[in-house]
Amino acid sequence: MGAFNLDQTFIKEYERSFNQVFQQKESMLKGTVRNEPQNSEKQRFTFIEPTSGVVDRARQSDSPNIPTSHKMRWSSLHTWTWSELVDDIDVIKTLNDPSSEYLNNAVNAENRWEDELVLDNIYADVYYGKEGTASLTWYDVAECIGLNSDGVRNLAGVAFTDTVETGLTINKIATIGVIMGNNSVPASDRHIVVNEDQKWYLLGHARATSGDYVPAVTALVNGQLPNNYFMGFHFHFLPTDRFVYDPVDTGAIRCAAYHRGSVLRTYSGGLKTRIAEEPGKNFNVRVWAEAVAGGCRLQGKGVVPFNLDPDPAISFAL
Repeated sequence: MGAFNLDQTFIKEYERSFNQVFQQKESMLKGTVRNEPQNSEKQRFTFIEPTSGVVDRARQSDSPNIPTSHKMRWSSLHTWTWSELVDDIDVIKTLNDPSSEYLNNAVNAENRWEDELVLDNIYADVYYGKEGTASLTWYDVAECIGLNSDGVRNLAGVAFTDTVETGLTINKIATIGVIMGNNSVPASDRHIVVNEDQKWYLLGHARATSGDYVPAVTALVNGQLPNNYFMGFHFHFLPTDRFVYDPVDTGAIRCAAYHRGSVLRTYSGGLKTRIAEEPGKNFNVRVWAEAVAGGCRLQGKGVVPFNLDPDPAISFAL
């Protein structure tokens, strides 16, 4: 029997495991919003609106009848699917079944989609009412107040305008806090989601404008603040490709601040995965994954959409 030489038969070079390209692997936003199961294609969520009482009622008057108003928002489900057919010959050539690593790679992609879905739901039109046939844009009157890229608030009923794009500043964070405070948004569980460039720009801006903020921002940049908590917000820095560009202010990306209870993520079961042979494909291995999730903007007053320059010029000059 002749000698068995790998180089002469199947491969010239192989690895015992597959290395994945650097990538965001975990969802960073799924746990920052309200999570609820959804068992139908569309599902209604109901809130009690604020009420008020009668001041200085007349003596011996009838009891006032003050009906309680209800607000209804609708969530729709979306599917995310991934699949790949792995050829048996490929498995032999690598002397290692790549299916599990391929599946792990797909799970990473699904986690990134979850973050994109949260951001999409913040800006998407939301359906409301008993039947869910009417819709609201994020900038409709009594919905959200946003910040243009230059830091100026948008007018009620008006979307973002084309302005000079700037990065995240202490002033912008403070303005977002003022908007939420005036809307009686609870001080806990507030979140800000921006791209990675902003923490470095914020550090340079703090250094140039007020040295009092430099130690805290430096700790934020270094990940040394508990839960990335700064100025009343938990900060989440995502890669720029998680964000979309604004259709009007085309040089700016859409970022967001929100309270956990203001944004809904729904799910129907967990992430489903399968690895199985396909007889009709020469018994090659099909690797498959699918998730079903949805959500909507629940309470516009607890959401502050804002635009930012995605790559502002960073300077540490005093």
